[in-house]
Amino acid sequence: IAYAATAQSGGRSSIAFASHFGGVSLGVLLALAFGLHREAAVEMIWIRSRRHADDRNWFAALGETLSYLRRVPGDEEAWLQSARLNRIMNRPEESGLGYRKAIDLFWARGERDRAVTALREMRRHTPETRLRPGLLYRLAEHMEKNGDLGWASHAFHDYARIYPDHERAPAALLKSAEIESRYQNKTILIVSHE
Repeated sequence: IAYAATAQSGGRSSIAFASHFGGVSLGVLLALAFGLHREAAVEMIWIRSRRHADDRNWFAALGETLSYLRRVPGDEEAWLQSARLNRIMNRPEESGLGYRKAIDLFWARGERDRAVTALREMRRHTPETRLRPGLLYRLAEHMEKNGDLGWASHAFHDYARIYPDHERAPAALLKSAEIESRYQNKTILIVSHE
């Protein structure tokens, strides 16, 4: 129909129509060939998951999140959402798994501060969750280096408590005590200056 309408207005319009139609057709075929429709479908799953979470439809949100993670297992934000949704539904083991995966991925991608934020959230909501010993120790060192003494002390103490037989456990316990001592001294100095 469109071709017939443009053909009546002259030959140039039909050439323009045919070239535009050919370009659009080629673009659609290339998108299908390169699998862009699959990427769009996966992205729609993630969007539905967040929409369900915003509507407080926890089970649907978790189902969509898990479906998304089966397709994109390296998405740390999705693992974090999985942890939060499982926590809301009172599923501590699954929540801990989500936190562990998110923290591992954040750390591996060099997003240290986001890993620390996820660790704090994990410790508040699922304190029984355990991280790999090396990761927990590196997180504690990172927090100490950045002046986050309270949380660094907790992380070193957790390391020594959870992994007492590990070779760095005594050093972690010593570091925790040393940080607590420094932290208390800073508090005493601040109070005495007021």
